[in-house]
Amino acid sequence: LQALAGDGWEVREIKQLLPGISKTCEVQSSSVNKADGLRALCEAIDVPPQNVWAFGDDSNDLRMLTEMGWGVRMKNHLPALTDIGDDITEYSNQEDGVAKYLRK
Repeated sequence: LQALAGDGWEVREIKQLLPGISKTCEVQSSSVNKADGLRALCEAIDVPPQNVWAFGDDSNDLRMLTEMGWGVRMKNHLPALTDIGDDITEYSNQEDGVAKYLRK
């Protein structure tokens, strides 16, 4: 798939996107990052990035978790995010970890 996607694109296998669905992949431009998107949104709505909370579980969330004001790893995060960010949820994505964290 990487050869078909071509240069400038990252292709990563996703072990399980949804229950019962396997053998999927994620294709993302190498020049686009969630942190850049959030920073642009912050500029557009005049919110300082240090006032933004970001939640992530995958390696493509690394910059977002370190560059926003409060980075939170999901309980089910990949090893690449170990010790990244400011906190960790008690619950995984599948257990509504973000909502439960925000209610705390």
